Amino acid sequence: RASGAPGSRNIKVGAEVINKPNTNEEARSVRDALCKGLFANLFEWIVRQLNSALKATADAAAATASAGQGDTKLDNTAARFIGAVDVFGFESFGVNSLEQLCINYANERLQRLFVTAIFESQVSVYKKEGIAVPDIPFTDNAKVVALIDGPAAEPGILQILSEECVLGNSSDESFLDRVQQRFAVDKPNPHFARAKGRGMFNIKHFAAEVSYTVVGFVAKNKDPLPVDLSMLLKSSKVEVVAQLFTPPA
Repeated sequence: RASGAPGSRNIKVGAEVINKPNTNEEARSVRDALCKGLFANLFEWIVRQLNSALKATADAAAATASAGQGDTKLDNTAARFIGAVDVFGFESFGVNSLEQLCINYANERLQRLFVTAIFESQVSVYKKEGIAVPDIPFTDNAKVVALIDGPAAEPGILQILSEECVLGNSSDESFLDRVQQRFAVDKPNPHFARAKGRGMFNIKHFAAEVSYTVVGFVAKNKDPLPVDLSMLLKSSKVEVVAQLFTPPA
């Protein structure tokens, strides 16, 4: 029963399965993980439905073109396409947590895309064509993007957070220690700064400098949805809910 699922969890001990009650804090974590799981799976389900509908339309268009014009071929991937950019909006509050970091990171990526498309790529094309291009000053935020989400060889803040989440003795404090050690000592990043308050760090975004409070970072990034709860939702009598937790074929 879904109503009792957040209040307990099944633990396998050898061949025996034991049902253990959750504490209030654990139950709230399961509730939050369930809500986020439903939202994430619903979003992916909507995308799959749109892709399926668009592909069907493209296939029909390609068949019509081929039948009417002999060798005419239609590229199905380009025949029907919808591009959507969800602009979150930069956030800086009195207390900023993991949610604000993710939102501001999305804005940094959009800014990086804009810089690449408008300044770097277009200027390169003009120069190849022999068109004189005046020097246009712009803010390159590539180092900020790398600071938050770096490549495998140079892990950023999000990679360090993910590593902390798989450690048995991880905590918000150990996460902050690793971040400060890496970006303030070992490999100083000009866009990272130690915060004046305890349990905080600063990032100098292209829009503004923001102080992030690390309390809850590790727990929020984990949000594990119990396997038995996932199985329960997969067998839901509500068809859409069951589809959300059933891997696509």
